[in-house]
Amino acid sequence: MNTELQSNVLSANTVRRVMPSCMVYALVQSVTFMVDTILAGHCLGQDAVAAVALGMPIIGLMLSFVGMILQGGFLRLLVSMGRSDMEDYQRIFSLTMMFTFLVDFIFLALCIFGTDAVLNMAGAGKASAQAVQMGRLYVQTGCLMILFFTVGSLFQLVMATYGFQTDRMICSVVCVAVNFVMSLVFIRILPESYSIAGLGIGSALGTLAQMITAFLMMRRRNIRVRFRFCPPNKKNILDCLDMLRRGLPSSVDNMLDSASGSVVNHVILSSFQDGTGVLALVAVVKTLWNVIRTVGRGAFYASEPLVGILHGGRDNEGIKKTFTTTLTTGLLYAAGMAVLLIALKNPLLSFYHISDNPDAHTGVILLASAGLVAVFSFVFNAVYESTGHLILSLLVAVVPDSILYPLLIPVLSRIFGVTGVWIAMGFNFIPFFICITWSLGSCAGSCRCPLTGCWP
Repeated sequence: MNTELQSNVLSANTVRRVMPSCMVYALVQSVTFMVDTILAGHCLGQDAVAAVALGMPIIGLMLSFVGMILQGGFLRLLVSMGRSDMEDYQRIFSLTMMFTFLVDFIFLALCIFGTDAVLNMAGAGKASAQAVQMGRLYVQTGCLMILFFTVGSLFQLVMATYGFQTDRMICSVVCVAVNFVMSLVFIRILPESYSIAGLGIGSALGTLAQMITAFLMMRRRNIRVRFRFCPPNKKNILDCLDMLRRGLPSSVDNMLDSASGSVVNHVILSSFQDGTGVLALVAVVKTLWNVIRTVGRGAFYASEPLVGILHGGRDNEGIKKTFTTTLTTGLLYAAGMAVLLIALKNPLLSFYHISDNPDAHTGVILLASAGLVAVFSFVFNAVYESTGHLILSLLVAVVPDSILYPLLIPVLSRIFGVTGVWIAMGFNFIPFFICITWSLGSCAGSCRCPLTGCWP
């Protein structure tokens, strides 16, 4: 009894202690992919915002696929460390590096030599000619971020396995800072017709700085990981496939979110008379939504490693305590975030030069409130994924954001106009949760527990 009580207290204290660093890390991770939209909206105008909106979904899809490999490798690294098998830890690190390199170079070739096809997938055929031309420059100059971000993220995940969450966060802060500064520099020094390329160059340099910082942080912490070539034998191939399996639940959400972003582009461009203008507005407000969701992501990052370790030790009470503590702490932070953003909505929208747009004000209010809903989806996903309940994790990660969101837009936009986009974007988890709860409840004794996924 005393051991269980001690475990519960340690679980709750650990979540509360690491939650601020994990939230900052999640915020910086989100801002990494928001800098280009922010600067495009402030410095370059509507067509530039639309160009980023055309290019980012495909680049995001590529990064999400690589992120699936990285997440699976991270979970395998945790397993090796939990078993004190550091030789296998080094092997998994090398396998992850090789696998991601192979995928990165394929994606770089697609961005450089198949730019038009990449943009057409995101709805370029219905956008203005100026936005398409700017999108082409943006993709071709920014695609190097895929390679640099992958390597830097792998180094950060290694630090996370050793518990250095703050160092992990600092690397991402460096990425955002360098990206912001260098993008501004290149926007100003490049000719006006090529200024959009400054955003792509800044993104590539920012992720390069992140990679270098992460490597130096590992050296400072005396974390020695050695890359070695791993032959393509049966064991290594199966382990690579296992990385895909393990990383799928958390990453498929980002992949399908990027893919659904292309679908959303098509829907918006087709549904509204000023399609390019509405697309630019949605892209701008979605940057604020990404900030709001960082509370949920921070809860995910804070709880997943701890739940994984507790699951390995078969400490179910510790898992439940971690779940409830993360949920309550996350909701408190989300409420504070909502109040702050609503209070600051006028200066935030003025920065984008859209403070006179009533749809933008409505979007900030609705999405700030929806941040509390987002906490539930991320915490459920963290528990399901780290305990090996992949089907439940996939349902929570994929269905609301990547399936219901694009399906709800055409329905709700006919009723509420642009406001329907905000409702679909922020509150898609509610109808999903109602349906899944009703389905589980109707299964009587044959359903799985909504928390643990175990048979009763």
